[in-house]
Amino acid sequence: MSIPFEPFPPGWRKCVFRRLLRDRVKPILLAVLTDDSTYSYKDVEVSLDSVIREVKAIVEVKNWLGMQYRLYGIPNCDKMKKARNLLGEAQVSFLEINYKKAPPLKEWLIEVSQHIPLHELINVKGTTFKQSELKLELMSGDDILEFLQNHPSAIKRPLLFKEGVYFLGLDNLASSLGVE
Repeated sequence: MSIPFEPFPPGWRKCVFRRLLRDRVKPILLAVLTDDSTYSYKDVEVSLDSVIREVKAIVEVKNWLGMQYRLYGIPNCDKMKKARNLLGEAQVSFLEINYKKAPPLKEWLIEVSQHIPLHELINVKGTTFKQSELKLELMSGDDILEFLQNHPSAIKRPLLFKEGVYFLGLDNLASSLGVE
């Protein structure tokens, strides 16, 4: 049974909130607790309010995901590491979705197949597909969907999403960033 795919990793709101609390509120609070601080409890309250407003804004912006890259794959994959480096060098925000923690659902794979043909999504050179001893030319669309759903590590990487379009590979990522 696969876990429902979410565009954000589980607990992302809590992680964002904790990070903002740690970086913005905690230093002011610690300063207030020292005797010779220029901060007051009112400063802590203002800082906390700004963090709460920011978290609410992230949750409420409907097309926040459409404004950044989503990078789908397995974190320790060399191509994924190169993709992360490219995005980092270009100073582009991205969200990484790990197939191992959130396996793709069939509906999502169908959505991706509207942009990338299913037979191109399978990494036929990878260990997962080779060990299955399946023949790509003998597989129907439903067979491919089922295989990819059950073996997400067989999906070519990196798979990227930006502005409503899915695309595959480092070359496509580089060209979308304007890097050669």
